[in-house]
Amino acid sequence: MKSIPRASSQGSADADLFPRGIGSALRETNKALSNIEKFNPQANAMIAVTAEPAIAAATRLDQAAEEG
Repeated sequence: MKSIPRASSQGSADADLFPRGIGSALRETNKALSNIEKFNPQANAMIAVTAEPAIAAATRLDQAAEEG
């Protein structure tokens, strides 16, 4: 199975945007992608993983949250 690409989150701004400790959309997306990569070989539950569009959408959400 090929490795799923990840994007890096942008510093500590996450703590200000998500005070309950939920994290940024990008961080949560990367966690989900990591879990898919880890567990899908045994579960065989995913037909296709569209990591790049998910990362792009999460980045846009974080940017919109940062802009208010």
